Amino acid sequence: MDTVKLKKPLFVNGNYNRAGTRMRSILDREISNGTDTYQLWRSAGKPEVEYPSTNNDRYLLYIEIGGFLAPLGLTEFRLIDRCGYPEAMKNLYGSPEDREQFFHDLRNNPDANSLVAAAVAKENEEINRIGADPALQADYVKGYLEVHIEIYEKAKKNDGASHPDFIGALALNELDECVVLSQKHRERLKIIEHEEMERRHAEDLKMYREMNKKADAALEYAMKTIQEGGVLRNTELTTYCEKTDSCQTLCVVNRLFEKYGIALPARTKGWISSKLVSISFIDGNVANLRYQKINHAGASQVIWDYLRQLCLAVNEKKTQEV
Repeated sequence: MDTVKLKKPLFVNGNYNRAGTRMRSILDREISNGTDTYQLWRSAGKPEVEYPSTNNDRYLLYIEIGGFLAPLGLTEFRLIDRCGYPEAMKNLYGSPEDREQFFHDLRNNPDANSLVAAAVAKENEEINRIGADPALQADYVKGYLEVHIEIYEKAKKNDGASHPDFIGALALNELDECVVLSQKHRERLKIIEHEEMERRHAEDLKMYREMNKKADAALEYAMKTIQEGGVLRNTELTTYCEKTDSCQTLCVVNRLFEKYGIALPARTKGWISSKLVSISFIDGNVANLRYQKINHAGASQVIWDYLRQLCLAVNEKKTQEV
């Protein structure tokens, strides 16, 4: 029976294990290439892999370094595959292109299914034979750690401008230094995020102000149409309020009623928004309405009354300006 021990994982829920929380762990095995030796551990709890390919594909492996368990990110099955696959393909076929041609030829054979299955089984056997070599696995782990060390040392050189790698720091016994770099990195990210938010806000504000200018121009054109005559299409206008940081969309006719302080019943406002298409004006008065008809129903007298009020308000303002 495997001996269960309490070990400190380097990360807990994706974060550096500052508190030194321990987990129940089992020593999976020790690997060595003659120069470098590593102990590989796994959790003693429930398997982490929900849908394993084989029995040795259920638990993720950890490398013990300086009293911590650094995640390797692979199961035993995946580690064997990473270590054995390249050499196995070379031994069996010579190159990836030759492998592709080999299987292409097999699929043109009348017994393709059985031949392909046999070839895949032979591949897996060769991968397992080569990949199970402790020396190759130790070489892989060494290379894995070297990549993380390189990332950490880059962060050291740029004083936390890039992400400081805790696995690399652990391999160099510099976790305390990495904690400091990590804080600097987070502060830099906050500054960058703040600057990005300000940049986007400025861009949005510029866009909204342009939108307001277009809405104001459309409203001026609508008032001019009422005063001088023409056809006013009841299009929608969207405006932005900086005070409330919100946008409002109203049709141009309802916007005019709002501008001149003419209160409309909700039902009338809704009809104007959903049914009114355009208004024709002659000499400052309403000449004709175009609207969507339901069961040939006409516009109510209420609409005409409110539009007359609007015309009077618009024309009165023109008179005052003159």
